[in-house]
Amino acid sequence: MIILEKNILFPLLVANLMTTQAWTMPFWPIPLMALCSFRIARTGYAQPQMLCVPLSFTFLLSSVGLVTPAGPPPASTSEQSAMVPPALFTLFLLTMIWPKVQEFILKIHFIAVYVAPWQISWGSAFHAFAQPFSVPHSGFICAQAAISSILSSPLNPLLGPVSKILFYNQSSIN
Repeated sequence: MIILEKNILFPLLVANLMTTQAWTMPFWPIPLMALCSFRIARTGYAQPQMLCVPLSFTFLLSSVGLVTPAGPPPASTSEQSAMVPPALFTLFLLTMIWPKVQEFILKIHFIAVYVAPWQISWGSAFHAFAQPFSVPHSGFICAQAAISSILSSPLNPLLGPVSKILFYNQSSIN
């Protein structure tokens, strides 16, 4: 089934979106349409499982009316319909955003398992003192996870083997 999706279904989808929404793209229609279609085709061929959720959201948004559906533009265009992005551009944005969302969810799951607040004994006086400080720390870790998932970087790049690589030159000079 994946072979049919990669080689037939997704290229036909990209060709359909390109032909039906040829001049509804904002700004420069031809370069932007080529960029969007190449990105969607590449994602559909390299990682077809990553295209199902953005495709579903694009269909959902176009059925609600927040995205211009695939097809010829309506006869009467208002200012509101001119501001609605076409489905090809929306699918392009969602194929870039969805892997970042998945990466963020995986990092939050890792943080929740690594911290494991359900295994801490909260009966001592130190824990009663330190508990209010755990809330900003958890917020900072979540913000760090969001930034690192947007940049596709490691969660904490200054720990582990990266620090050994950074300080290797200083120790070898001595």
